[in-house]
Amino acid sequence: MNNKGQSLVLFVIILPIVVLLFIFLFDIANLSMEKIRLNSIAEEALQYLKEGKDIEQVNEYIIKNDSSIEIISVEIDKIYIRKYIKPYFGDKTYKIEIHKKG
Repeated sequence: MNNKGQSLVLFVIILPIVVLLFIFLFDIANLSMEKIRLNSIAEEALQYLKEGKDIEQVNEYIIKNDSSIEIISVEIDKIYIRKYIKPYFGDKTYKIEIHKKG
């Protein structure tokens, strides 16, 4: 009995599933890394506010670190950042929101 054909058919069926799984995991990792990065930017911007920097300087700092941020709201002791991210696979756009108060 020859099993080479069965192995090839199984490989062809399983390969797209495995590739889609890796792309999905890559998207999830990319989203979490982006959230960590935006969180870090917001914390540093909040620290600048505590040091007495002007709100305009803090806005410039945030834009300098990530120019693709959609909404920035900087008040006396609060920072709000919103960014939309398009994944590599699919049509859905993910929204990342960071709220920092200090």
